[in-house]
Amino acid sequence: MPNSFFEGLDVQRLYTFSFFASRMQAMDSRQTAYRLIGATEINLYLEVSNNEGEWVTANLRPSPDGTIKVRVQKGPANNNFNGFITWVPCASAIKEMPMITPR
Repeated sequence: MPNSFFEGLDVQRLYTFSFFASRMQAMDSRQTAYRLIGATEINLYLEVSNNEGEWVTANLRPSPDGTIKVRVQKGPANNNFNGFITWVPCASAIKEMPMITPR
């Protein structure tokens, strides 16, 4: 399961995470689940198969230690034999944000 960990974040700021993925000409469901863990937990689901423009987005604040974790796995509707998922980490803040590097 791919994971990203963002640290050193300002706990007073609201961060926006957006996810896009696509696998054209897929005949099955490749739904991907994105779980964001900060001050709260948010679950997002994106159907990747033949996706031409749908994004999923969530806003959240970091946990008290200034971190946000992103966990990615196959979604409940994913019926691909191999459980393929798509994952590219990115983040932005609603206001100015210092440069961060996912690890």
